[in-house]
Amino acid sequence: MSKYVQDNEWGTKYPNFRKEEFKCPCCGSYGNGIATTLLDTLQELRTRTGKAINISSGYRCSKFNKKVGGAVNSAHMKGSAADFYFADGSLGNQNTRISLVNELKKTKYYHWCYCNVNGNYPNMGAAIHFDSQLIDSTSSSREERVKSLQRALNADYKCGLVVDGSFGPLTENASHNNYLYYLKKGATNHIKWLQTRLIELGYSVGSSGVDGSFGPDTLAAVKKFQKDKGLIIDGNVGKATHKELIK
Repeated sequence: MSKYVQDNEWGTKYPNFRKEEFKCPCCGSYGNGIATTLLDTLQELRTRTGKAINISSGYRCSKFNKKVGGAVNSAHMKGSAADFYFADGSLGNQNTRISLVNELKKTKYYHWCYCNVNGNYPNMGAAIHFDSQLIDSTSSSREERVKSLQRALNADYKCGLVVDGSFGPLTENASHNNYLYYLKKGATNHIKWLQTRLIELGYSVGSSGVDGSFGPDTLAAVKKFQKDKGLIIDGNVGKATHKELIK
C-alpha cells in the first residue's frame, strides 16, 4: 500500500471522508500527505459503528502545532494522527470514550490513542486522538522481519536457527534466551534489527539512527513501545516484546 492516501482514493476507498477535512487550519496544507494507515482505521471504525465521524484536527504545520500547544514531535505534523468525534455526540460520555480508546488500541495500525478522562486532557472535550503507525509499501513483511531477526540471532549468539521466516518455538526461545537489555554488549546485529523495526513503527532511536548501540535514545524508544503495547515497561526486549515487534 502507499504510505499516503492517493487523490483517487478519497471518496472511493474511503467513501466517508474528504481530504479537505484533514487540511491544516493555518495554511491549508497537507504536508507530505495523510497516512493510509490512519484512514484505513477511521474508515473501518465508520463502517463498523455506522456512526458519522467528524475530524476536529488532522494535519498541522509546525507553526500551527506550536500555536495549539502540540507535542514537539506530534504525529499531526506527519499526517498520521487525527482528533475526531462522533457526529451524534455519543463520545460526550466519558465511559463511551474510554471504551472506544480501548478498542482502537487493538487495531492493526495503532500507535497511540487518548481522550479526556476526568479532566486529564480538557482541551480534547468529546474528541479522541488517534495516532497510527506510518507504514509504506517498502516496509518489510512479517516473514522478512522474522528472517532478519533469525539472521541477527545467529550472527550474534550462534543460535543455528533455520532462516525460514517462521517465529516457531526455536526462534521464540532464542529471542527469549538472548533478550536485549540496555547494558548488553556484543549484540550489534540484534540491536540494529531492533532499531530498524522501531524506526519502521515510528519511534525515534536518536540522531545516530541504526548504529548497533543500545544507548539512552534506543532504551527510551523501547520503553515507549512497551507502554503503547501494554507490556511491562522495563526496557528489556524479551519474548513478549519481540512478539509485538514482528507483527
